[in-house]
Amino acid sequence: MNPQEWEYCRDPELMLVALRNKVSPSQALLVACGFCRSLWDCLDGDLLIGRAVIEAAERFARGEGTAEELENLLPEFGAALHRRSRFPHAFKIHRYFL
Repeated sequence: MNPQEWEYCRDPELMLVALRNKVSPSQALLVACGFCRSLWDCLDGDLLIGRAVIEAAERFARGEGTAEELENLLPEFGAALHRRSRFPHAFKIHRYFL
């Protein structure tokens, strides 16, 4: 993906694939967190757990949190996503945290 394609791309999955082997796993995780933060205001009600997942993933990527902390949040977040399927991209992004 060239810079112009990156600029106009609206598919987070394609963007993450384009970063493969170009950035560290921690950097890729922080980029994924940035994509997730674009949905921050949509993470309400039973999806509030998503905000905690994003924050835990950011801490993990910076070396300030543990994989266990992040993994402990994922089942509840996955269940909430399943219940509220109005965020199709959230399912794609969720896969990167597993």
